[in-house]
Amino acid sequence: MSSLQHHYGVIHARWSTPFWGVAQQHHFGANGGMASVNNIGALREKEGWSRPELARRMGTSTSQVERLEKGQRLLKPHWIDRAAAAFGVEPAAIITPLSGDAVAVVGYVGAGGDIIFEDSYAPGDGMYHVDSLPGLGADGLIGLEVRGDSMYPFFRNGHIIFIRRDNWDRVEDEALSDWAVCRLSDGRTLLKEVRPSRVAGHYDLISQNAPPIEDVELVWATAVKGHLRNR
Repeated sequence: MSSLQHHYGVIHARWSTPFWGVAQQHHFGANGGMASVNNIGALREKEGWSRPELARRMGTSTSQVERLEKGQRLLKPHWIDRAAAAFGVEPAAIITPLSGDAVAVVGYVGAGGDIIFEDSYAPGDGMYHVDSLPGLGADGLIGLEVRGDSMYPFFRNGHIIFIRRDNWDRVEDEALSDWAVCRLSDGRTLLKEVRPSRVAGHYDLISQNAPPIEDVELVWATAVKGHLRNR
């Protein structure tokens, strides 16, 4: 398993979570329970606090607050309680139920740097969840977080790419001459425009502001179904 494949999420809540009108994009999958939305970042922004200010109020570090907001640390009950105390709200206000059209973000895709990605999550699980786009739905889709800026301004660092979770055994016709997530034979997974190369069975990978990667073999390529400006 790659070092990028961390299984984060909140544990199943032991209270009844009412609707909370403030939420942010990051949603967290629960193991064996109801998935929930993490509201820490949105509540902080509502208060007009910086991350260092929230860290001071929670008695922790700024980097820890950032990891909690982004789903890079398990949101255990003691963190929920500390966040609730800092905001002066009930613990149930820190999380909200996940919508039915939520897509699991299961890893990273490189738009510049070299990213190794393997989807080892069970269907529906992931590092965190985001709401799907209107009309796109969530059935059969996964999300990948973009790392790098070689596809700027179309895709930026931190955006979420939606792709299908099947057909990872071939280069889809739909992926050619369009935005696609592709797996190279060396294990990297990149976000590029995929074009057939002059060499049979090979492909050129086109970026917006970086040199092309030419004449490479692909294990698979699948078209981007949509993307979300998550940051």
